[in-house]
Amino acid sequence: MSRQKKKTNAKTDKKRLLSKRNGIILIVLLAVMILVINIITLSYSWFSPEVKRGIGMHYGAELTVRSQNCSITHSVGSVTKGAISYTAWNGSSTVTVEAGNKIQYFKTTVTNSDPNPTNISLYISSLPACSLGVATPSNTYRTFAEAQTHIYILRNAYIEPLKDGTPGMREIEWFVKTSDTAVTIDLSNVYLMYN
Repeated sequence: MSRQKKKTNAKTDKKRLLSKRNGIILIVLLAVMILVINIITLSYSWFSPEVKRGIGMHYGAELTVRSQNCSITHSVGSVTKGAISYTAWNGSSTVTVEAGNKIQYFKTTVTNSDPNPTNISLYISSLPACSLGVATPSNTYRTFAEAQTHIYILRNAYIEPLKDGTPGMREIEWFVKTSDTAVTIDLSNVYLMYN
């Protein structure tokens, strides 16, 4: 046999011996780990937890993060000698705003009679092509060239909780301004979303 073949066979034999030794070491380590886990488990299984009669803990409180029981009322505004006066909306009719840059004012009052505060957004489900502005509590003005659905009037308004018998309240004063065509506003389409 040649010297080169003997060297190759020696190297191959060495590699086999190393891999066998590594395999045996791995098996021994796994066996030791299993033995240790079994000993720990068996030693703790002899102990039982202490039992005390008549003593316990019970938690039954409900946590309310915010109120979702707000009510809304609407008023329709008219301008007399430069001052806006509001009258309660009767709830059965729509409000028509004439064409030609006419403005119709509205006031929506959101009342919170719950002992928890809340954040609300006020939306209108259908709004014809017009301009929509909010004077109180924010100061915004947007113009819509086409009819809109589910458009916000006010977003993320904080409402105080019921305190000392007085409900929390937020008055939102907003208006609609026409352009070349008259528009009809139905206040029954105004609704709240809780944030």
